[in-house]
Amino acid sequence: MSPHGPLSTRYSAWRGGRGVRRFSSSSIITAMPESPAATAPRLPPLTPLTLMLELALIVSVALAVTGAWGNPDPSLQLPGSEAEWLTSAAHVAALSLRDNGYLPLWQPFLEMGEPTIDNPFTFILNPISALPSLIVGGRYGIRLSVILAAVVAALGGWTLGRVMGLGALGRVLLALLVLGKGNMHAMIGTGYFQLGTSQAYMPWIIAGTLAILRPSSRRWPVVLTAIAFTLMFWAGNIWYTLPMLLSTALLTLAHMIRWRANGAPLFRLDWTPLRRMLVALVLILGLSAMSFVPIWVNRDRIGDHPDDQNAGAAADLGRVIEQFYDGSFELYTQGLAPGARQFYYSYVSPAWFLVLIFVILLPLPPLYRASGPRHWPIWAVGLFMIVFSTVWGAGGNPIFVWLYRNAPLIGQWRFVGRALAVASFWIAVLVALRVDGLWRGAQYRQWLPLLARLRPRAMQALGSAAAFGLVIASLAAAIQVNSQWPVFARPGRSLGTFDAECVAWLREQNPGRELSVWTLNYDTVTAYLENRVRLAHITADFELIPDTSTLLPRVDLTESLPEYGITWLDSIRAFFQENSYAPVVGSPDVNTGQPCLWRREDALEYAFSLPLTYAQSDATSLPRSATTPITALSRGLDRIGLVFEADPAAQVVVVQELAYPGWGAWIDGAPVRVESVGGLLGVIVPAGSGERLIRFQYAPPLLFLGAGITLVTWAFCVLFLLRAERLLPAPWRAAWRHFAARLRQVSLSPDGRLIAITRRARRFLTDPGVLDEAYRRPKTPLLPAPANKAPEDDAERIDKG
Repeated sequence: MSPHGPLSTRYSAWRGGRGVRRFSSSSIITAMPESPAATAPRLPPLTPLTLMLELALIVSVALAVTGAWGNPDPSLQLPGSEAEWLTSAAHVAALSLRDNGYLPLWQPFLEMGEPTIDNPFTFILNPISALPSLIVGGRYGIRLSVILAAVVAALGGWTLGRVMGLGALGRVLLALLVLGKGNMHAMIGTGYFQLGTSQAYMPWIIAGTLAILRPSSRRWPVVLTAIAFTLMFWAGNIWYTLPMLLSTALLTLAHMIRWRANGAPLFRLDWTPLRRMLVALVLILGLSAMSFVPIWVNRDRIGDHPDDQNAGAAADLGRVIEQFYDGSFELYTQGLAPGARQFYYSYVSPAWFLVLIFVILLPLPPLYRASGPRHWPIWAVGLFMIVFSTVWGAGGNPIFVWLYRNAPLIGQWRFVGRALAVASFWIAVLVALRVDGLWRGAQYRQWLPLLARLRPRAMQALGSAAAFGLVIASLAAAIQVNSQWPVFARPGRSLGTFDAECVAWLREQNPGRELSVWTLNYDTVTAYLENRVRLAHITADFELIPDTSTLLPRVDLTESLPEYGITWLDSIRAFFQENSYAPVVGSPDVNTGQPCLWRREDALEYAFSLPLTYAQSDATSLPRSATTPITALSRGLDRIGLVFEADPAAQVVVVQELAYPGWGAWIDGAPVRVESVGGLLGVIVPAGSGERLIRFQYAPPLLFLGAGITLVTWAFCVLFLLRAERLLPAPWRAAWRHFAARLRQVSLSPDGRLIAITRRARRFLTDPGVLDEAYRRPKTPLLPAPANKAPEDDAERIDKG
């Protein structure tokens, strides 16, 4: 009797014949999970020529679909009203590096300033997103980063296909589907740079995770997963970290399940995948610590970003699902889509291709051959994540509404349509798996019993024709998906030409002053950055909350109107008139007949002083008449120097920067306490006479603590990959072996009992000779127990050695 039952007996008659491979039962039950030893990874051979051809094809397609972003025309930029604001960190860093020779830790040009690194929306630490801007400047560099992100996404898809054991067709198809899936370029095409580019690391995370979960001692997957997660976190938006953590957790759980042999319905949990994933998690936290530590500690400082209590507005589920297979731009021009394309556009495969591979070519065993026996966890997790993310993205589901109301922090994952990017990614993975299985089935050349009677050459010709047709269909589908890149994502002309001219004129008239301007909206930011002019009062759903005021507690100076304002609208001119602004004669008037610039005489200076007695009072306002401007100042972006003439009465010196954790202050070289004066940065200058040199600098200790952790973790990763523990002294190596052996003794027995440390494990921890002997002894694979003998549990096997 075949060990696989009647299914094997049924197909045993299909064997034989010259030129025809044997159709064994093991090829039918390819989805059945096996023991770790039986599933040792054996990737298909890959010649250098094949590797170069596949990568050349993938990179060429990525460069072709993103070609418009390589145009060096300086008037081109990311489209979308928020694009310049969201990418301002790269512009500031590039300008500071060019003019000052260093990367600033603080940028003062948006509202009252904000950190450039310990900021949840910055991407300065991500080399893919920031390095091009640091080299060629922000305007062109951001567009080059779009190209790099596309290439990284495509190469990640290929790497994931390789890790899953897919053949050439499956690898290339997955790379092109990950490159072309609509969520990435629709986000970029509407200005959400961080949300688009962070999706490029999804395939790298899953590739590293699957490689970790294989029964292998290789270390590069652990480091790869940690780096991919860190780059996603450093991409400037944490939205996709949660669903990717969920994906990796489910994959880990699925790979921990080991089914018993001989038809026994029991299973056990193999803790090795979990231990390796925990190592990766520690490395993720360590590598990202430079920004993660200060952001996490100061997470309550993020304001104007309220939780979503209802898991998003409900959308038509049918229309949401339609986004996966219909890439028509007309869905949005005709109002047929469920919402804005940056949230819902998820095109990943044409409908005809999905029908072909999943409906017309039914998933019968002879038509499908998996590339490995451990693909069932990928299918299970992939299908779950597709359903989970689609329901999440459609919004309004009662389960998600409950989670949003009761689970801590989950409400920060707003605009739930973004979850569809996770669903489309997993659709691409399963489509590639399916096509690869069909490809292998087509090459198998023995599909049905009737065809087995044909001559081998006819079988071979039929299989080759089927394989060729599958290649043509797959490439056609990939081309159709990627053809939407230039439609939904292409650079546009600058929206702020009027503002740019007005701001440039203002800077020419005031070459050495600190300037601040109020204007409607924030779609023009680059011109302000390049002219070193502060754009005040950005009405975005993000701002930083200052330290609680220690002086002027009843005044919010962060909301003070700036000295200048720019407008081209009559309604805003009326607002300016109501708030004591007057037109600046001679400022540009672009086809309006009105000056673009307005000025307020009683606005506060950038740096000023006021009596300590006034600052300690219960005043509800701070008029300019109560202050004394300070004009003798020198400043970098994250450091400020003032020369102040001391007064016989104690004074408070204030600069219009947000009082945020990390600022330090010195008077004549001696450190002093930093005060929050109505939310602004200040110090108390004791009574006296003569000049005082006051210095402020933003140098947050948490940032440097995190940087130290990051550097140590990077060094550990390098040493970990090089297996540097071989260079440790003998006692240290013995201690390491003891620790590793102890970890290996934790498992679950078939009946669910936890086996912590057995007699054999205790000997491992107390007798070094036994430990060394165990390491020298060759490892034997875990084989199924004989049919006439009950399988041993883990405790018996460990006791017997």
